[in-house]
Formats: sequence, structure tokens, C-alpha cells
Amino acid sequence: MNKSQRGFTIIEALIGLVLIGVSFDVLMTLYQQNVRQGVQGDTIAKVTLVQNNLASMLNSPVVWQNVLAQSSSLVCVRNQSDCRDQGGSASGKIAIYDSNGSLFYNSATASAGFDFSFNACMGFPSSTCPMHANIYWQPICPPVGQTCSNPLIEIHSDVVVNYPGMEIVVSNQRYSAAMILAPRVCPVQSLLINLAVGADVSLAVAPGNPQGNQFVRLNSAAGAYGYNNVDLATCTNTGINFQVDATTGAAANNNTGNICFFDSTAADPQNMACVLEWRYQRFAGAVSPSWSIFQNGSLAYTPISANFTNTDRFTLQLIRGLIWVKKNGLTEYISNNVNLPNLRVRFTPSLPAYSPDGIFAIDMYNVK
Repeated sequence: MNKSQRGFTIIEALIGLVLIGVSFDVLMTLYQQNVRQGVQGDTIAKVTLVQNNLASMLNSPVVWQNVLAQSSSLVCVRNQSDCRDQGGSASGKIAIYDSNGSLFYNSATASAGFDFSFNACMGFPSSTCPMHANIYWQPICPPVGQTCSNPLIEIHSDVVVNYPGMEIVVSNQRYSAAMILAPRVCPVQSLLINLAVGADVSLAVAPGNPQGNQFVRLNSAAGAYGYNNVDLATCTNTGINFQVDATTGAAANNNTGNICFFDSTAADPQNMACVLEWRYQRFAGAVSPSWSIFQNGSLAYTPISANFTNTDRFTLQLIRGLIWVKKNGLTEYISNNVNLPNLRVRFTPSLPAYSPDGIFAIDMYNVK
């Protein structure tokens, strides 16, 4: 028999089998990697569904109101007391209550979880209850030294996925998300008032204005002022547009007026200290008046171009606990968190030595 007619030797056959085995192992490894990647991608998609549904529930005013009212970890928020150092992943776990006020999910219960269709379940970790969401809150506080009452709330949801007993396991994978909510559900306000151009100190309500009873005014030459008679919840979005008469005249310097946000519980609206004050100052001679911002009694902002005219339009917007100051539509200043549940606004024209000398074209409205 010729050498060319011989078959494979045992060694050659074994080498061939080894090569086939190695190739099979490589192919199986690649296959398993592809399957794992597919499971991982599918898991992330399902986790995202759960987190999106949680966010949708918490963004519902009714659900969020129920959470605020019933979650035991949110006591300082309910009581509007100092929330600094409160919350967190350990002590800030919250329970979610549905629109009917019934318990939907309690993240403090270790065995509570979700299936992949966002149905709440018990028995985590299991094939029928493979996900657990640790939902907790943290306050967004002002700098140390200021009370952290009525803070904005940052909600975190850490989702843990566990498939015990599955051949391809995605075990204890953690996915995180966060959102920011107001410390309470804001009331719907029918606001507000529209004031016609007012002479000197009258700040007169426009004739026939149905909201006229929401504004109180004192017509006194020595201390004229007016204020809105309806609480403005700091969590709402409220805007105030106004103009100030900038006519110059021969009067003493340091003749000032202001628009002042003050605590709605004040017994003396005329003299209550301002949380934030838009203050203007008039000068003798032909110098145009100037304006600046004071917060809690201290100078907080002086614009580069502080002078203004009769046609300049100012806006103060109360947006979720912050006050935005704008001139002719451009933002000039944003306050620190107000940390009060409700405010009112006082309008005080400068002393009536000028004629005319008033705050006019006042328009209070809900910001969309």
C-alpha cells in the first residue's frame, strides 16, 4: 500500500478532535456572550420601564400628595421642620401610595419587588419577582447655617435585578435614577390681580376687576403701601410684572420704595421684614433712579446698569421656592431657596414728594 493511501494515524486523529473541540469551545463562548449581552440589554430595557413608570407615578400630584402624607420617613417635610441630615438610602426609604391612597409598593420591605411588567409583587428575589427598587429621598438644602425647612426633594430609585436559578444569571445588577419634586403639592390658584396705572400712592385696582378683593391698600401720604391679600405658595409658579415712575424731581436723596416678599403669617403686613426685596432709590436733580436686590435684609445684588426709566418692565417670578428677578425679560438675579411655605407681596412707592411717583402697571399671574 502506497504511503499516500494510508489513513490518519491515531495521533493525527486525536489532534483533529482537539482542534474541533477548541473550535466548539470558542463558538460556544461567543454564543454565550451574545446570549448574555441580549439578556443584559433586555434586562436594562425592562428596568428602564420600571423606573419610567415609578417616575410617572411620583409625578402625579395625587400620588405624590399621598406619599407625602403617609410615608414615615417624610415627617420633617410634613411638619415643615428642619430636614437637614434627613433622608438617604438607609433612613429615607419611601412607600408609594396610589391615587386611591392604597399602598402600592414599600421599598423598606426587603421582599417587595416588581415583575418585568411593573406589577408589584412579594417574594424578591425569585423568578416571578426579579426586581427590587430601593426608593429614597434626600433634601436639597441651603448652605449650612440656614434652616432646611420646606426643601426641594430629590428622589432616587436604585433597582436591583436578581434571577435565581436561571442558567444565564444577571445577578444583583444595580441601575440608578433620580428626579426632583416639590416638598408638597401646590394648590391650584386662580390668581391673580391686575392693577391699572396708579397715581402716586393709590395703587388702584382697575374698575370692575373681579379680583379686586384680593388686594389691600392703604392710602396714607406718610406710609402708603398695598399688598396682595392671598397667600402665594412658594411651590407655585407666580409672576409679577410692574413698572416704576422714574420722573426726577427736587427732593432729598435716599428716597426709596420697594416690592417686598414677606411671610404670609405676618401680623403686621406693612412692617414685616422682607424675605426678598426689590428696592429702588430716587435722587435729587436729573439723576435717574436705580434699583438693587436685598435678601433677608442684606444687599444681595446690584446690577451693572442699575438706572431705569418709566418704560422699563420688571418681573419677579416665584418658581418652586426661588425668586427670579428680570428686567425687560432678561434674568438679572436668582434668589436662594425661600424656605417658607407661603408668601405675600407688598408694594410701597417712595415717599410722595414727587408727583407722580408710583409703582404702576402691576400684573400678577400664574406662570405657565
